[in-house]
Amino acid sequence: MDDVTYRDATPEDCEALSALMRETFCHTFAHLYRAEDLNAFLAASYTPAQQYGELINPEISVRL
Repeated sequence: MDDVTYRDATPEDCEALSALMRETFCHTFAHLYRAEDLNAFLAASYTPAQQYGELINPEISVRL
């Protein structure tokens, strides 16, 4: 079995984290929402800017 390596997320990870969160949310919940509601939620919640704000917040830890 290969070793698993963990690291702290950095601002360079914002795009990838945003894409992963959007994809995961959509695979799980998209069928429950109208397209316009889903798109509004994603635009407000899972943007690279939102991820950046969380990554620079010393109160939040994100591990990859």
